[in-house]
Amino acid sequence: MKVITKKPLEGKCGEITDEHLGIKHALWEFNPGKCMLPAFFENYVPQILSAPVRKDDVWLISYPRTEGSIDCTTASCPINRIIYCTRNPKDTCVSFYYHVKLLHGFNVTFETFCELFLNGSVIYGDFFDHVSEFWKKRQDENVLFIQYEQMKKDSRTAIRKIAQFLEKDVSEEDVESLNKFLQFSNMKENKACNCEVLLDKKGGKKYFEKAGYHFIRKGEVGDWKNHMTPEIEDQFDNYIKRRTLETDCNFY
Repeated sequence: MKVITKKPLEGKCGEITDEHLGIKHALWEFNPGKCMLPAFFENYVPQILSAPVRKDDVWLISYPRTEGSIDCTTASCPINRIIYCTRNPKDTCVSFYYHVKLLHGFNVTFETFCELFLNGSVIYGDFFDHVSEFWKKRQDENVLFIQYEQMKKDSRTAIRKIAQFLEKDVSEEDVESLNKFLQFSNMKENKACNCEVLLDKKGGKKYFEKAGYHFIRKGEVGDWKNHMTPEIEDQFDNYIKRRTLETDCNFY
């Protein structure tokens, strides 16, 4: 079994996280992988590493809030398949900000959350550390690397592409039916994926109304423009430029 090590998030980012979550050493860096998680996740490591993997499993993987929410975790495929979905890091950051406020009560300002995001000091760690591992594997025959923006622009083509990857025959009627089912408005009302049951149990009935926004919020491309100041935009542009050079993730 792999040796997993961990160390607490410290410094300014650690102090901010600890203060707003009310826990000393709220986040820890787990290695290998530089994944930022609460310390109690160490208890799940043996279960994760020893979990049985079936030959027909399909893994849908994404960094948080890159909208990797296609319902295809298992399918009848000859070998293990991985579908990796990513998104523009600016929009990812905005969506992630509302996610941690709603689910974890992490009520920092947007500017502070951007600082944490750019430093890789949010849960799951640095955006590009996550994406680059799968970007390197994008040519592997069992990996499909897709972008949220592509799916939004032409969802029918995305459905056909995924079906082809999974070696599934779909008719035009199937495509239209799936396209209708996967519309953002339908996903927003679907209790199987909108966290309504969980959040109502946690915060009382009609929790979304109390919070003022929904778990499945907008799903728009370019919503970052409604949140980021020119200064923050410049910081993100520099971050993206630097990290794309370091990781060869040149699709932004």
